[in-house]
Amino acid sequence: MQATRPGVLKSITIAAATLAVAWHSYSFALIPNLRRSAPELVLSRNAADAVALSKTVLKRVRERGQYVSDPRDGKAARLSLVETPLSRSSLRIIGFDYASRRDLPKAAKLMSLSNRVSRRDTWAQVWLLEQAAREDDFEAILTHYHAALSVKPDLARVLNPILVSVTRFPEVRVALRPYLRVNAPWTAGFLAEAATKAKTSDVTDTILPVAHHLADDAYIPAVSQIIYRLGAEGRSDEAMALADNVWDDFDRQAFLAFPPDAANSDRRLGNLAWTFGSEGGISSQLSGEGVLEVTLSPLARGVVASRSYPTRGAGNYSLTQRLDITGDPAPSQMRWQAECVDGTLPNRTVIWSQSLPLGRDAATYRSTIPVPAGCSLVALNLIGTGPDGQREATVTLSGLAFERL
Repeated sequence: MQATRPGVLKSITIAAATLAVAWHSYSFALIPNLRRSAPELVLSRNAADAVALSKTVLKRVRERGQYVSDPRDGKAARLSLVETPLSRSSLRIIGFDYASRRDLPKAAKLMSLSNRVSRRDTWAQVWLLEQAAREDDFEAILTHYHAALSVKPDLARVLNPILVSVTRFPEVRVALRPYLRVNAPWTAGFLAEAATKAKTSDVTDTILPVAHHLADDAYIPAVSQIIYRLGAEGRSDEAMALADNVWDDFDRQAFLAFPPDAANSDRRLGNLAWTFGSEGGISSQLSGEGVLEVTLSPLARGVVASRSYPTRGAGNYSLTQRLDITGDPAPSQMRWQAECVDGTLPNRTVIWSQSLPLGRDAATYRSTIPVPAGCSLVALNLIGTGPDGQREATVTLSGLAFERL
């Protein structure tokens, strides 16, 4: 028996060592999973686990819908720094602890330390952003705004309205331009919101010095909306100047020509450009210079073509067009409607409407549209109604003109 004892002890030692290695590997795999699924459990076993602490606080915030400081978090964070001295989340938690006790200097110091360790701590960035706003430090506001949205783009829903609201300050507009120059990923979304909610003068002042950097497709919705608002406010020359500055290939003279063609149906200009119907049994397409070919399916009804066009002051304007129809004409119909678009978008007021019955012979129609004072932009909509028979109707529209009498 004594002879076999060393062999038994060796086997036990090997088994124990194997078990220890296996347990270490199991723990190594288990702890990260528990940090995600049960961070409180990990924290109860190791109060210095910085990751578990951060996950626990985050879980609590999600459950409550807001951050509520807990003194125990600050104590646990200080303990975790012994084990993980460069934990950005622990530094931020201690910062929140100081902030809850209204010790803003120490809170700012800890948040700044968190920021120095890593700019990826979104909570620290938002806190520093708010601190910069309290101190009117506009460059710092944009620095932390950029850092926060670069990590969590979803924060744009919360932060964009705040940034839009402060574009009224010239310093903010200046601070925004470097980010627009390099097309920072969040700028397109921000500008789209500013285009509808900021004062037109503020947003145009922001972008004009960097307009040629905004030619990317991502900025089209914002730029076209700004141009549209300028037109509605009676500032059409500024609208065209902005388009000139953004797009090198923009031809102002060609765009302002009224008969529909490739130049003035440029979708980059949004509602100021011609839009042609393509739904509900209505199909419209350019078939030549200033010529529009429209197909009306039986019983179809919808917009054939539309354009918002700048006026040259109040007065009477003439709208002229020639219509030629093939197929089944009766009782197909075309109807024009004009709306005044004022500076309080999206408000519109119908100022004129007229039907154009379609016969078998080509006919030229001329109408007079009374444009009231204060109406700087007129939205013209051509609405079509298809035949009630079995055959579709094809209408050719040409000679379209809109002029002041």
